Amino acid sequence: SWPGDLGDDGVVVSVVLVDFGNTLADETFMWHDVGAFVDWSTHDGPVVGRLARDWECGRSTTDELAAAVAASANRSPHDVKAHMAMLCSHVAFYPGINTALDRRRARGALQAIVTVNPDLFSMIIDTYDLASRFDAIVTSWEIGTTDKVAICQAACETIGCSPRESALIDNIAANV
Repeated sequence: SWPGDLGDDGVVVSVVLVDFGNTLADETFMWHDVGAFVDWSTHDGPVVGRLARDWECGRSTTDELAAAVAASANRSPHDVKAHMAMLCSHVAFYPGINTALDRRRARGALQAIVTVNPDLFSMIIDTYDLASRFDAIVTSWEIGTTDKVAICQAACETIGCSPRESALIDNIAANV
């Protein structure tokens, strides 16, 4: 048996599935007009708005998005990707939930990140060594859907548990 917590219905919650944006960390880190791009949101916002669904589902890549932002900003894709990398290195994590998850991890409890995010999220995983804190990280771009149920099911399959043995922590009430 896995260490877990007793749920309200008496079922042991063996696995905690956790959303990333506005649950583990402030998701606005990519929206800052700073450094070399003081007009970043003027260009990034409309491009992401147009391409977000495909980007989040893995039908387009960060390279393609960077090229579109570069064209809008009259900059090089290299400059855009460098700015994105800089923004990804300034993510503000929420201490309360992260401390709780670190304590769960120290007890040997299983946990996974389940997130709607594009391939750029791989940079965040690496920058913050999230793989060492979670047993699985399942992203929408990898499985080709933004459907949170499908993302959670994929995480449970990866970990080897039933969805009934898991609980989702998410900032969007309809997902929980």
